Amino acid sequence: MPKPACDIPLTTTARDRANSPDPIIGATLCLMTCTLDRVAPADLGKLEPAYVAKVADNLLALSRHPLVDPLMRRICGRLFEHWEAAANSLRG
Repeated sequence: MPKPACDIPLTTTARDRANSPDPIIGATLCLMTCTLDRVAPADLGKLEPAYVAKVADNLLALSRHPLVDPLMRRICGRLFEHWEAAANSLRG
């Protein structure tokens, strides 16, 4: 039997999920978004537009990536909406 091209398991067990970084990644993304949501409208222009747009792009990519856990894809998709709105407001 040929060796798989990568070491990523095709299925996950409860133990795999318990050891997964996904909860920490998801919480970090949520904290980033909560921080963004608390920026005063007058201060939004102080954010680097390219960085905000890149965060939005990365969240969109994660929300569509087949190797990302389905729950994490949903989280990333929802967070993308917030970051994309911020990026659009910075674009003018």
